[in-house]
Amino acid sequence: MYRVQLERAAEKDLRRVVASIVALGVNPRPSGARKLHGGDGEWRIRVGDYRIIYAIADTIRVVGVRRVRHRREVYRD
Repeated sequence: MYRVQLERAAEKDLRRVVASIVALGVNPRPSGARKLHGGDGEWRIRVGDYRIIYAIADTIRVVGVRRVRHRREVYRD
């Protein structure tokens, strides 16, 4: 279901989202990143109307993207 929503997004939005995900590999805590309350150490960044929710494993230097969704649906289960 969510894959379809991303496919409907404008091409420039998709490019911005992908570029932001790639940039997380270099800097997992860019300016504007916020740690989520009540999450399992999850962080979020805003990219236009989309939100990228991810987790950082500092000890093994891995960033795991949990979900990428439109802002009105990202926090729903």
